[in-house]
Amino acid sequence: MEQATEILEYLRSAGYLETDGGMLFIGPEAEKKFGRRHFMDVLSAFTAAPELRVIAGQREIGSVSPLTLAQRNTNGEGLKLLLSGRSWCVEAVEWDKHIVRVSELKEKGRSKWESDPVPQSFELMQAMRKVLLGATPDIQLSKRAVQHLAEIRDEGSNSVDEAGIVVERGDKEQRVWTWAGLKANLTILAALNIEDCKADNSKIRLPSWVPLDQVRAASSRVHDAFPAIAPDAVEGLKFSAALPLDLAVRTLSIRTKDSAAAAATLAQPNVMRHL
Repeated sequence: MEQATEILEYLRSAGYLETDGGMLFIGPEAEKKFGRRHFMDVLSAFTAAPELRVIAGQREIGSVSPLTLAQRNTNGEGLKLLLSGRSWCVEAVEWDKHIVRVSELKEKGRSKWESDPVPQSFELMQAMRKVLLGATPDIQLSKRAVQHLAEIRDEGSNSVDEAGIVVERGDKEQRVWTWAGLKANLTILAALNIEDCKADNSKIRLPSWVPLDQVRAASSRVHDAFPAIAPDAVEGLKFSAALPLDLAVRTLSIRTKDSAAAAATLAQPNVMRHL
C-alpha cells in the first residue's frame, strides 16, 4: 500500500476512476479495458495462462515463461529457444496476445537443462548440479535411464566442480556456471550492470574483460538490484493497464529477482577453466 496514493492518482487521471461527491466509481477507461464478460478480469484470480504460446507459422510448438523473454530490454527478439527437439529463433513477441512468433534454425536442437526456457528455482538447479557431480536420486531407475544419466554427466562434467563455481574463460567470453536458476542469475547481472551479458538457468555469460573480483563484489549489491525488464513485458502482468508504467515494470522486476540465491551463489569459490 506504499504506492496507494500514486496508483489512485493515476487511476483518476487515466479515466479508470471518476469522483462524485467524495465517492469513487468506475470510469470509462475501466469499462473499456475490464468491462467485457461482466468484469470477469476483475472478479477472477487468473484470466490467462502465465506462459506465452510459441507459434511457428500456423503451428503451436510449446510455451515459454515471460521471464525468459523480458531480459535486458531486448523484448525477446533474436533469442534462441529449444523446443520440441529443435532450435528456434524468436522473431516477435505479441505480449497482448500471449504469443511468441519463431522461425526454425538450421542447427539441430537438443533438450538440455541449460537450454530449458522455463525459469527453474535455485533448489532445483542445485539438485541438478549434485546429480552431475555423481549423486544418484533415491528412486528405481531403468537401464535406459542409468545409461542416459551417465551420458548427461559426461556432457556436463566441464560445468560442475565439487570445489565451487566453474568459470570457463575464452578470448571473447566467459561462462560462469552458477546452477542458481534464472531469477538468481538475472539478479546477479542486475547487480553487475554490464551490457552484453546473458543468463539462463545454469549460467551467466560475460565479456572476457570483466574481472572475477568485480563479479564477486556484486554480492554486496544483489539485495538492491532489480533485473531489467522490457517495458512491453508488463502486458503479461495482470491489471498492468491500471498501473503507472514505471511501477508496473518495477513490480515485474521484483517478481523476477532472487537476492538470497544470488548472494549464496556469489559466496562460493571459483574454479577456473578454459573454453
